[in-house]
Amino acid sequence: MLLQSLLFLLQAAGPAFLHTIPAGLELVALHDRPEGSRLGSYYYLIETENRNGITEKQLRTINAIPEVRCLGSFNVMEKQSGTQ
Repeated sequence: MLLQSLLFLLQAAGPAFLHTIPAGLELVALHDRPEGSRLGSYYYLIETENRNGITEKQLRTINAIPEVRCLGSFNVMEKQSGTQ
C-alpha cells in the first residue's frame, strides 16, 4: 500500500481554509508561524496524507487556491510493528 504525503504552505488570516482540502486527503499536521510583518497574520504549514497516493486532481485543487504554495509530496515509510 502506497502512503504518500503532501506538504503545502498557506498564507491566511485564519485556518478557515481547512474545508478546501480535497476529499481523500487526511490532515496529519498543521503548524502556524507568525508572518512577522503584520500582527495577526500567519503562515500555515500543512501536511496531509493519502493512503492511495496523491492524485493529479488533488494537486490541481490545492494549487487552484491563490494563497497556497505546494512544497512537494513524498512517499511515507510505514513502520511495521515487531520488526527491527
